[in-house]
Amino acid sequence: MFNNKTIFLIGVLLAISIGLSSSAGLCKGCKGKLLVKQLETLDSKRKCWLSMDNHVLLNFKLAVLKGVAGVLEDLYTKSNDLSRAECKTEPIAECEATADKDADIECVTNRMKAMANAYVQLEECNGELLDRKDLNMMFKVMAGSAVGWRVVHPQC
Repeated sequence: MFNNKTIFLIGVLLAISIGLSSSAGLCKGCKGKLLVKQLETLDSKRKCWLSMDNHVLLNFKLAVLKGVAGVLEDLYTKSNDLSRAECKTEPIAECEATADKDADIECVTNRMKAMANAYVQLEECNGELLDRKDLNMMFKVMAGSAVGWRVVHPQC
């Protein structure tokens, strides 16, 4: 009887220690790194899609980019609010509008990358996906925007 209880107790302690050690490196359902990768793709195409040389509807394209950034900001803010206290991050500074459209586009893109990287940190710290609905919306908005920009500028 004593041996069964001892073996059971050792098994429970072993299971708990394995669970704690594995949860530190794993993130259930996390997709933040995929988001960062898609933003890197957008940034690599930005010079062509959103350049002054391709000025077709540039103000509209900047508005679309800001809309995508707004969806990302909602995702980041909600995830930050849902995070454990030790995981919360500082808000990312807004971009000030200027007369230089290229500078505005670069600022918005850099802010989006900063929010995406902060989002990855939130996911990893919490060990799970925090806001599946807004993350899925973010992927759809990014895909739709990229498709639209490819149609307008197929040479990119």
